[in-house]
Amino acid sequence: MVQSAQPPDGQGPPEGPAYGADHRPIILAHRGASRAAPENSLAAFALALQQDADGIECDTQLTADGQVIILHDDTLDATTTGRGPARDHTLAEIRELRLRNRRGGEPTEERVPTLEETLARYGHGQRLMNVEIKPSKSTELAERVAMLVVAAQCQATVLLSSFDVRALAYLNDHYPILRRALLYPPSSITRMVVGLRGGLGWITTASALGCEAVHPNARLVHASMIERAHTLALNVNVWTVDDEKTIDTLTRLHVDGIITNEPAAARATVLRVASVVG
Repeated sequence: MVQSAQPPDGQGPPEGPAYGADHRPIILAHRGASRAAPENSLAAFALALQQDADGIECDTQLTADGQVIILHDDTLDATTTGRGPARDHTLAEIRELRLRNRRGGEPTEERVPTLEETLARYGHGQRLMNVEIKPSKSTELAERVAMLVVAAQCQATVLLSSFDVRALAYLNDHYPILRRALLYPPSSITRMVVGLRGGLGWITTASALGCEAVHPNARLVHASMIERAHTLALNVNVWTVDDEKTIDTLTRLHVDGIITNEPAAARATVLRVASVVG
């Protein structure tokens, strides 16, 4: 039976690191500083924080023996020296692999990290750690991630995001103490449909699921969408943005966070725009 992590006195998720000063968007490093180091590696996370990112974003998958690793794809092929689904390999087997420098590039000395060790290094303090729960056919990954966050006592600094509404609903029911965000859209086809409808249905869904934020694709962000989210007390953290012009626009629209592969460049743009518009 699942043990729910009930918040004290029936309250919701704890208050975590503050969003940007003077309403500037925070900078979240997408898979770490992934343009300069292997994505989802401890090196990429360390570099992101050296570049003054406000937090890191990473992805989670399950191994054959039920361990949670930091990996974006379902398979090992693109970013490691291994092959096949991660779910078909044990943690010990995956630990023998090396991460590649960029997708399909040369192997590095970096290994696939576990969520447990990543939480130990980056799950405390004043930086935000955005942990994405990849969609799956069950809620096992959501359960395992939640258990690790609670065990590490990282409830205040970790934000769990997912495209998987069922996973977020599970967390809302069983781990209401944990901070949550709804990612959307899950595909380019859905993006077109959402774009025609303005994306407000996703915002309403996120609110109903007890999320603190929505994480929309940059192409779906506009002033009325942000206003609606803020009306429902939802932060708007936009993915994945490296283009200076887009970051400029999003900063002027007062989004709450920007998820980027290039945290140093994004930070510079945000500061430049903020100095002009106030």
